[in-house]
Amino acid sequence: MKKLWRACLVMAAVAAVGVALLSLPEILAGRGCDAAVGRADSEQARQLLTAHPDGVADGSSSKACNVDGGFGHAETEYRYDVPETEIVAFYRQRAAAAGWTADDEGAVGHPESVGFCFSRTVSEQQVLIRVSFRKPEHTYIVKAESSLKDDDPGRCWVS
Repeated sequence: MKKLWRACLVMAAVAAVGVALLSLPEILAGRGCDAAVGRADSEQARQLLTAHPDGVADGSSSKACNVDGGFGHAETEYRYDVPETEIVAFYRQRAAAAGWTADDEGAVGHPESVGFCFSRTVSEQQVLIRVSFRKPEHTYIVKAESSLKDDDPGRCWVS
């Protein structure tokens, strides 16, 4: 009788482990590099990543995963000859129309001097878009970031 009881207990444990393993892909679906880069390069993020004001040429895009940093990102770099204030106004208007919220936490200085950010929930997780100016090169980068985990992608630190 004890052997039968142990056999039932072992079979129940094996079944429980099997059910847990079957649901593991669902649990991990929102995590990892593919998911984070997918959110950073989502249709919602591309509304800002691929948009630029008149007078700014099409940019150069890339996407990658930074496992050590804990985020996936997509970015586009643009060369510009228009005033920075025009770029700031363009993205603020475009972001508001697309449902992105300005994220000024950590900002030091004027947006046209250093940069600015927006955030929004994409696939039930926060995505941060940072617009940073590279003054000597006369370029700016629009970068979307999403965490590999369930936490925030970071805050708007531009300098």
